[in-house]
Amino acid sequence: MEQMQLFAGLDMHTESITGTIKDEQGNPVRVIKVETSKDGIKTLFGGLQKKNITAVFEAS
Repeated sequence: MEQMQLFAGLDMHTESITGTIKDEQGNPVRVIKVETSKDGIKTLFGGLQKKNITAVFEAS
């Protein structure tokens, strides 16, 4: 069975990262705000390691 394609958009700041993960139809799978840290990123992508994800991020 083919894995569903997921898309992650990340808005990265010094203190926090807001992430939205959507499915192929654009439906939100997960929306979460975490601290900008290794543990925060693990929380954001927790349970999704074996998924087919394309990610983009904005940082300014």
